Amino acid sequence: MSSAGIRIHDLKDGKCISLSEILESIPKDYQLNWALLWLEVSINTGESLLITGLQQEINHSKNGLLYSFTNLSELSKKIYQEIIK
Repeated sequence: MSSAGIRIHDLKDGKCISLSEILESIPKDYQLNWALLWLEVSINTGESLLITGLQQEINHSKNGLLYSFTNLSELSKKIYQEIIK
């Protein structure tokens, strides 16, 4: 099995680009499974318990949390801003 990593920066030309916008630009052929290794985000109103628990699970996992492209896309709609470290 081979794997590759990407780092997403959410600024382009001084404008914020959301994770959901980035995911929408990925061709269907590349909608593979993902491993979330670290998550730190600002949350849309009403999503705090879900995302807080997910952040804890991801950030304390040894090998990341496996996520399908579909689930990652749904998660991205609940995120206000990604925070890159």
